[in-house]
Order: sequence, then C-alpha cells, then structure tokens
Amino acid sequence: MFAKVEKDTIGNITHAYYIFDKNANPDLFPGVLVNDGIVDNLIRDNSADVLTNYYFDNDYQAVMPKPDNPAVIDKATINPDGVDTATISGIPTNCIVTVGGTDYTVTDGLFEFSTNSPGVYTIVLGLFPYLQKTFEVTAG
Repeated sequence: MFAKVEKDTIGNITHAYYIFDKNANPDLFPGVLVNDGIVDNLIRDNSADVLTNYYFDNDYQAVMPKPDNPAVIDKATINPDGVDTATISGIPTNCIVTVGGTDYTVTDGLFEFSTNSPGVYTIVLGLFPYLQKTFEVTAG
C-alpha cells in the first residue's frame, strides 16, 4: 500500500491516489511516491483536498501544505463613486489579482479597488504556492 502524486513542473499536484494492493510495485505507477504518513493518510482517506490545499516542493521532494495568502482588505463596502477605495495589502509579489475576468499583476504588495457601478465584486488572488484567496466588495 502506498500513495503517489503526479505534479507539473512547478509543483502543482495534478493527481493524487492511494494504492491499496500491498503487492503492487510503486515503480509501475506514474508520479512521485509519497512517504509522509500524514499526507499518505489524507490521500487514502480523502480527508482533505490534496489538489487544492497541498503542493509538491521540488527542493524538499515532499508534499507540503499550501501557505495562506497573507493579504488583507481594509473594508468590504465602498461607495460606488469612483473615489472610495477598498485596499488589499500584504499581497505577495507577482500575485495575480482577478476582478470581473480581468487579471492584474501586483508588484508592490497593494491593490486598490474602486468603481462607479453599484454591485458585489469578487476579487480573487492567486500565486503559487499560496492558497487562493477571495474577497468580496460591495459597492452601494
């Protein structure tokens, strides 16, 4: 019995599986053998979303939990006047911020959002290996 993961070149886990056959040869299955008992149990028991919450660290050759994105937002409600701004700070360098299908690359740790249109806006932050982080801002 053993667990294996398949990954892309930077370490995103694309497949994770557990082989229950104690006579199976791990070399006959694709992917990287996982020797960590905790992650091995997560894969076997499906107790965590391994594809979303973990990554393969190529330096350590181990499956690791994705760290939280440290970004925070100062407020979740703004006036839809094009002036009032919600500011997200603590964003890791080169993080992709997506609002309404448009991507922005953050290089200075800050993202400011304002709008002239009332509504609820979803702001998604994504950067490997961090967990994806989502904020909602209501303009109105």
